[in-house]
Amino acid sequence: MSLTSVNLNELPLNEFRGKNNSTLHCKATFPLFAAQGSRQTATVYFEIAPGEQLGRHTDSLEEILVILEGEAEVELSGNYGRVAAGSLVLVPEMEPHNLVNTGQNTLKVLGVFGGHNHLKATFEENWMPLDSNVVNTEDLMAG
Repeated sequence: MSLTSVNLNELPLNEFRGKNNSTLHCKATFPLFAAQGSRQTATVYFEIAPGEQLGRHTDSLEEILVILEGEAEVELSGNYGRVAAGSLVLVPEMEPHNLVNTGQNTLKVLGVFGGHNHLKATFEENWMPLDSNVVNTEDLMAG
């Protein structure tokens, strides 16, 4: 079997903005999931600028958020906590959650999803350029 490897510092990121909320803004990509050969996990990498947020949403899979750089307020089902670089956050499947960059630098996060590799994230608000509130890795594989 060949080595599958991704350098997070060299990933091309896609820019997403909230359709009706200017604080929703991130740059993101799925560095490893089924399209790259992963069978039981999926990953998302995203960056959020100071003062901006990811947006409240649910994921169809359990997620571990790895805070690589920066500081954030995490909301999980109405409970709030502060995290910083080096923190891990467990997000159970289908629990509403959000991240807000509360620091002075870009927040960099790796989300690791377990169970299988087909993730469906449903946000409360639409994202542009998708003009949709759903991100589905199966759609990414088809496109």
